[in-house]
Amino acid sequence: MDWPARVASTRKQLRMSQRQFADLFGVAPGTISLWEKSQRQVPGPAQRLVELLEQSQQINSENSMKQIDSSRFRRVFKTGAALGKAGRQWLSSRMVPWYRSRDAAIQARNQASEGILLEFVKTMAELRGLNLKIIQMLSMMREDLPAGIRDFVANYQSELKPLAVEQVIQIFKSDFGQSPAELFDEFDLKPFAFGSISQVHKAKLQGQSLAVKVQYPGIAKALKSDLGNLDSLVKFFAAVMGFQGTDAMVRELREHILQECDYEQEAKNFSHFSAVFEGEDWVVVPKVFADRCSTHILSLEYFEGQSFEQVCESEDQSEKDRFGQMIFRFNFESIYKHHVFNADPHPGNYKLTDGKLALLDFGCVRRFQAEEVEKFRR
Repeated sequence: MDWPARVASTRKQLRMSQRQFADLFGVAPGTISLWEKSQRQVPGPAQRLVELLEQSQQINSENSMKQIDSSRFRRVFKTGAALGKAGRQWLSSRMVPWYRSRDAAIQARNQASEGILLEFVKTMAELRGLNLKIIQMLSMMREDLPAGIRDFVANYQSELKPLAVEQVIQIFKSDFGQSPAELFDEFDLKPFAFGSISQVHKAKLQGQSLAVKVQYPGIAKALKSDLGNLDSLVKFFAAVMGFQGTDAMVRELREHILQECDYEQEAKNFSHFSAVFEGEDWVVVPKVFADRCSTHILSLEYFEGQSFEQVCESEDQSEKDRFGQMIFRFNFESIYKHHVFNADPHPGNYKLTDGKLALLDFGCVRRFQAEEVEKFRR
C-alpha cells in the first residue's frame, strides 16, 4: 500500500476527520487531503507517525479514553453516586431475615460487603487520580482484604482503559513539538502498565530499552477535586472493611499527593537516589533520559524482571525473604544514612531484576534534616 492510501486508511480506522488528523500531525488542515490525493509527498516524519499509528491498531479506540475527567462537579457526582449506591447496598445487607442463624447471617453480610466493595472499587479505579491511589494503598494491606477484592487490587491494571493513541501523541507534540515516532527509535503506543496519574509505554532509543511515563491530561486538576472527597472515601472503606486508624493515611494523602504530578522534580529524585546508591550490588535505580523528559513525560531505563506479586507467587521462601530484606534495607538506609525517604512504598514500585531490588517510582519523596533523623533514632 502506498503512502497516500496508508494515510487515508489509518485516519479512517481512527475515525478522525481530516482536520483532526491535521491537528495530530501538526500540519495545515488541507495538507491531509493533499497527501491522500497524492498531490503532495508524505514527508519522512509523517511517515514514521503513520507507521506508529498502524502498529497501534490493536488498541480498540472504543475501549480507550480521551482524557481524565477533571471536572470537580462531575467527579464529585460520580464518586457521590457510587458511594450512595454502595452505602444503600451495605445498609440493606445488615438487614438479615429473622429466620437465619447467627453464623449464616454473618456469612451473608460478609459476602454482601465483598460484592459491594468490589463494585465500588472498580468504579473508583476507572476515575484514576486519588481514587486509584487509595486502591494502590489497599494493595499494601491485601492479606486483610476479602478474596475478590484482593484479586482485583492485585490485577486492577488489566481492567483499566488506556488513553486514546491520538491523545498520547498530542501530549508529546505539546511538550516536545515532536511525536514519539520522532523522539524514539521504537515506541509502543499500547501501555504495559498504569498508575494513578500516568500510563507507561515501552520504547527504544539507541539500543536501550526505556519505560516512558505519560501523565494523564488534567490529572493535577482531578487530584485537587478528589481531595474534597477524601474523608468520605476513606470513611466508607473503613466502615465496610473494619479498618482502624485511617486519619494518618488521610493526612499523608492531603500533604503529598500533588507532588506526584511534578515530573521534573521526580526526574531529580531518580537522579538523587541513583547517586546515593551508586556502586551498591543489591539495589538499582533506573537511569533518567533527561532530554526525553518534560512536564508530562518521564523517560526512564526499563528493567526486565519479576514484579512484587510475581516474587510472592513463584519464588521459594528464602528468595522472598531476601527480597523483603532488600526492601527493608533500602527504606531504612534511605532515612538513617541518606536522610531521604521514598514516601510511596506500595508493591507496584518494586521489581526483582538480576537478583537486585529495582526501584520504579520516586514521585513522592520526603527529605529530613539531621536533627529529625536523630529524633527517629531515640
